[in-house]
Amino acid sequence: MRSDAIPDTTSMHGSAAVSGNRLIDQLTEFFNRLPEVVRGEASLVIAALSGDEFIDLNEDFDFEYVARAVFEAPTRLGRLGRLINVVAVLDVYFAGDPRHRLGPLLTRYHRLCSSQKNRRLEAARDRCAGHLAAVERARADWTELRRTGLTTAALMPDYGE
Repeated sequence: MRSDAIPDTTSMHGSAAVSGNRLIDQLTEFFNRLPEVVRGEASLVIAALSGDEFIDLNEDFDFEYVARAVFEAPTRLGRLGRLINVVAVLDVYFAGDPRHRLGPLLTRYHRLCSSQKNRRLEAARDRCAGHLAAVERARADWTELRRTGLTTAALMPDYGE
């Protein structure tokens, strides 16, 4: 009879040991490398969906602080559960096509900038284009990390076998 307990959140896949702490380290490293604008958006989504903290929508609220707290838990099982939660939230965040969200705004900026010479509009257009590029790069990095490191098999070792 097989035990359904999670033994130290460690499992063998091929010849490599996969530990919960290593997975959290991979996720934290990815989060730290995100461009500031993407990390801010991802933090807002993580904080909003964590259900652990009161969220104040004023400009001074530190969503990144709340998001980083989700990465921590006092027990291994708690850390694994939170890791799975954050991975699921980031899967949802990156599943959306950033061109659907930011493309119409960027198109409008392009139209406005071509019809009038306005440095503030051009700066806003450039920020929007940079934002879109940052999300697209981060999305590609996330897809690669989910394919190679934070795989479902690594998150849920031996589940269902």
